[in-house]
Amino acid sequence: MAEGLLLQQPKGMEQMEDLGHKYILDLLSRSFFERASNKESRFVMHDLINDLAQFVAGETFYSFTDKFKHVNISNASFEKFRYLSFTKQNFDTSQRFKMSRHMTSLRTFLSFSPFSHSFRSFLSKSVLHDFLPKLRYLRSLSLCDYNIKKLPESIGELKHLRYLNLSRCVIKCLPESITTLFYLQTLILNRCYKLCQLPATIGNLMDLRHLDIIHTKALNEMPSGIGKLRNLLTLPKFVVGEVDGLRLGELNGLSHLRDQLSILQLHNVLDIQDARHANLNEKKGLQELKLEWSCDFHHSRNETREMEVLSWLKPHQNLQKLTIKFYGAKEFPSWVGDPLFSKVTHLELYHCPRITSLPSLGQLLSLKTLIVKGMVAVKTVGFEFYGCGSSSIEAFPSLKILRFEDMLVWEEWSSSLVGTELRRVRQFKQLHELQIYNCPKLVSKLPTNLPSLIKLEICKCPQLTYSFVSLPSLRNLNLEECNEMIFRSMVHLKCLRTLKITNISHLACLPNTFKQDMIALEDVRIEECTELTSLWEDRSNTDNLVCLNRIVIKKCPMFDPLAREAHQLVPSHNLEALDLLDCNNLRRLPNELFNISCLRILRIIGCKELKSLDGIMKIDGGNNDNIMHLEKLEIIHCPSLKYFPSGKLPPTLKKLVIKDCELLQALPQGIMSNGDDDDDGILHLEEVTVGNCPSLESFPRGRFPPSLKTLLIEDCELLQALPEGLMCDHDNSLHLEGLRMQGLPSLMFFPNGQLPKTLKSLAVFNCRRLDSFPDRILQHSKALETIEISHCTNLKALPLDCFNSLTRLGTLVISGCHGLESFPESQLLMPNLKFLRINRCKNLKSLPQAMYNLKSLKELKVRSCPNILAIPDGGLPLNLSLLFIDCENLKQSMSEWGLDRLINLHHLWIHWICPQENVLPTSLIELYIRNVADLKSLPQKLLKNLSSLQVLDISRCYQLQTLPEEGLPPSLGSLRIDECPVLQHWCLENKDSWRLIAHIPCLWI
Repeated sequence: MAEGLLLQQPKGMEQMEDLGHKYILDLLSRSFFERASNKESRFVMHDLINDLAQFVAGETFYSFTDKFKHVNISNASFEKFRYLSFTKQNFDTSQRFKMSRHMTSLRTFLSFSPFSHSFRSFLSKSVLHDFLPKLRYLRSLSLCDYNIKKLPESIGELKHLRYLNLSRCVIKCLPESITTLFYLQTLILNRCYKLCQLPATIGNLMDLRHLDIIHTKALNEMPSGIGKLRNLLTLPKFVVGEVDGLRLGELNGLSHLRDQLSILQLHNVLDIQDARHANLNEKKGLQELKLEWSCDFHHSRNETREMEVLSWLKPHQNLQKLTIKFYGAKEFPSWVGDPLFSKVTHLELYHCPRITSLPSLGQLLSLKTLIVKGMVAVKTVGFEFYGCGSSSIEAFPSLKILRFEDMLVWEEWSSSLVGTELRRVRQFKQLHELQIYNCPKLVSKLPTNLPSLIKLEICKCPQLTYSFVSLPSLRNLNLEECNEMIFRSMVHLKCLRTLKITNISHLACLPNTFKQDMIALEDVRIEECTELTSLWEDRSNTDNLVCLNRIVIKKCPMFDPLAREAHQLVPSHNLEALDLLDCNNLRRLPNELFNISCLRILRIIGCKELKSLDGIMKIDGGNNDNIMHLEKLEIIHCPSLKYFPSGKLPPTLKKLVIKDCELLQALPQGIMSNGDDDDDGILHLEEVTVGNCPSLESFPRGRFPPSLKTLLIEDCELLQALPEGLMCDHDNSLHLEGLRMQGLPSLMFFPNGQLPKTLKSLAVFNCRRLDSFPDRILQHSKALETIEISHCTNLKALPLDCFNSLTRLGTLVISGCHGLESFPESQLLMPNLKFLRINRCKNLKSLPQAMYNLKSLKELKVRSCPNILAIPDGGLPLNLSLLFIDCENLKQSMSEWGLDRLINLHHLWIHWICPQENVLPTSLIELYIRNVADLKSLPQKLLKNLSSLQVLDISRCYQLQTLPEEGLPPSLGSLRIDECPVLQHWCLENKDSWRLIAHIPCLWI
């Protein structure tokens, strides 16, 4: 439309947008376009069609890339370009648009974002102020997702502009010159969250058809003159002003409005005739209408005026969605709920505190969603709600979602009488979801027959005792803060799959009548029922629960699985997961739990009185026919548990987690194998986690099962030794892949031997007494990919084989090892090492020798190692892409580092020393200079050749006064100057150094 390919149709004919939509559908049907998989309103073009389109466009179209830097094209060639599109980068500098400055005949300038909407790119001010104003023939301009705070007045010079997209920019206001763009048809300000003002003369844009100001929360006032925009089709938001502001009557001339319209601050309407002149009932294109007053009811509100205003704001019968918020009168006008609005599918009534009776809504034949919230004066929902006259016997025939919330005085819901006739009205026959929240006085008389109801939620209705008679289709039931009597009336729950019960007073167990016929029940979750002692009242009908596979009991302090022989009441047919969380009365598990053969997951968390786990252990010599097939066992925060029983854990167990058990002194013997020929052991255990067990002193004797892949031991203060079975011997087949030890202050040494050959990750954290590793501990660990050793303050040496046998090692991290003075003298033979990080080793005197041999090293970080004075002979590895050096006494000249040879170095952090001229590689993209206390000026030619530099960060250089007079690289997109008080002063606007940095898109000064 902006390119003039769609012509305005004669009055009474279809709009240009409708014609364009037909064209798009036609092209879609011919496979010229394809629908984008993730966006219904977006289309993509097949590669072959795209090639054809570019061929046809010829020299008039260009998709912007950086190839302009190296292409020698005459200015005359650039004059032919009409359409320019490009993908934004993090920082779009003026250099990127250097060659495109010759495209003075451009009609289209479109930027596309490869990032999510949460990230904004930065655009050089010179592009806005110098380049764009020269595009005098421009018709389409998109600058969405840029961190643009202010548009220049020169935007008004683009006289032919018809499309302007500023979505998700950070502008607060638009320049008045924008109102001189008399051909402008589309102005998009979507999600400009800081926008608080529109131009006062916006009414001059007589050709404007689309003003998209949706999601502009700060825009709380709009200028008068909006009503002059007679061609406007899109206006999602209309804010009624105060005495001298925008008046409601200005909607009168906007007869072409379509799609959605929100009219806000209706309490500012002082003249009823303004509402009448708004003429909403003539706006046939409106599909969604939101009417909102102020949420402040403390000040005087004129009920009569608000009633009359709403009466005159009756929309056209084509309306599909209606929302009314903060309405201050006592009743709704008759048009709300009028059956003539047969297309309404969605209706929301929010916080109308003086309404005493809901409008008649039952005869809205297409209504599918109804939300009623905050009607705090409504006591009864009666016959008028259904709107049934003498001839109608059906109400809400299409309703699928019904929600009542915050109805604080609502007492009765009546639905059985119509007029004087004693007959039942068919209602809610298609209702799928019913939600009733926070209706504390609701007592009874809810609908008795909801044949299609699938989801039911009743929350914070403590007086509700009488409920539903028949719910044959119900699948999901959520009851919270209700009376336990509500269960008694629920029957025919044959389809119920999930049941969640929270904070039900006086509930000791689920009644028999409630579980009758629940043959489809799969998931039961009971929380915060303080009087719950057992799950079921007795065993009757529990055999019907053949589909039940998960039970969660949480924060039920009286729950005891041994009460009322409750251990016999847990159905064992298909139960796969059992969670007992924060049940303080749970002291031991029933032995019969072991006979639930299908149980796969057992989680016991926060049960403070639990002392025994007999129910999950196989008794030696017992019957093995009916043992559980447990795969995952978690015992967490059970401070009274001291021991595991002497039996064996289920042989199917794959994951064992034991954490936060303060008194636990011994782990289950069953996790280890004693090597007996007839020992069936734990053959499938794959993951063991033991954490925060301060009384645990040792592991059981024996070997881990061969299947073990991950072992995590953390925060066990008294643990002095690791199990001998962790190490390899001649007949050990352990397949351990991950070993992590953390917070073991009593651990002094590793067992003798070698770690398994399958080990891929080794992490040792905060083992303060560990002073060394056994020689050749990693001799067989050829598969190791990651080693992390951190805060082992007494560690004096690394394993000798750490540097000459780990051919697959990709990451090595040494941190906080203050006792470490040097690395092994052997040459580094780690051909795949990519990441090397050495941090806070205060006594380390040197880095590993012959580092230049690390051909694969990409990242090297050395931080807070004050005794490192120099880079080893031979310099740094040649393939580094990131280098971080922060050693306060490393004063060696950077010319000896060999930086100029690092042609792949992109990111450089240097502390305490300033680089000299001509030592930095031209490949640098980011440069950080910090903590150079005596630095007064940067070398003049330091940055001259850094043609790829995008980010420059200078901080804590307190004496730095100037930037290089030759200027900064034109590629620079971000400059941050922090804690450099002198330089920061001279970099302010109108100061000497401002001219050197004004063009940079992102400035943090």
